[in-house]
Amino acid sequence: MTLSLAESGEKVLIFSTHVEEGSITFNRTNAIMREAFRRIGVQFELESFPGKRALEMSNSGETDGEAHRIAGLDKNYPNLIMIPEVQQTIRNYAYSKKYFEVPNGWNDLKELRVAVRRGSISITNIAKKHAKNIYELDTIPLQLRFLCSSRADIAIGNPDELDLVLDSEEFRTKGIRRLSPPLSELPIFGYLHRKHAGLVQPVTEALQEMKKDGTYDLIVKDIKKSTQ
Repeated sequence: MTLSLAESGEKVLIFSTHVEEGSITFNRTNAIMREAFRRIGVQFELESFPGKRALEMSNSGETDGEAHRIAGLDKNYPNLIMIPEVQQTIRNYAYSKKYFEVPNGWNDLKELRVAVRRGSISITNIAKKHAKNIYELDTIPLQLRFLCSSRADIAIGNPDELDLVLDSEEFRTKGIRRLSPPLSELPIFGYLHRKHAGLVQPVTEALQEMKKDGTYDLIVKDIKKSTQ
């Protein structure tokens, strides 16, 4: 379904996100959403902000939507309408220098000190219910430094981002390893501010079309290749 710029009422939509600019997750989200909006005749731009601020900006209408969040966000942010087609699935793992097993997922963290990324609301909320102590940190390097200094037992993150930092000079010899299986597999969605409610269905259909015609898979592969 194609919507003209005149029909959309917007030439450019600016979306906020808590995902760090330049990360593979940011680049993948940006590429997927940019193509979906291009197909309905709307320009899409993505800007990164601290987690809570990003949500406040999208809910207030200061930005036009939220690009990368789990389902159910609209319960606490009523001005946001979820685009109901899954944008991508994010797998989150525990990482540690020590020997742990996590066959029972989150339940195995009850005696552990856990470092999470600030702004990852769903992960933080789940971790708070299961872990002994939670440290909310601004960056992945800070999470890993907490592991190296023994201030945390576990760091939680997705491999697309965390493994790249692990391969840096600072951390590649520190003995930090990823624990399997993943703690969670979260379907991710985009959200539009209610002032753009008329775009929800066209963007949903555009994402579905991208998956059917192979464009979606090509974007994911290209983003992954560009980071290797």
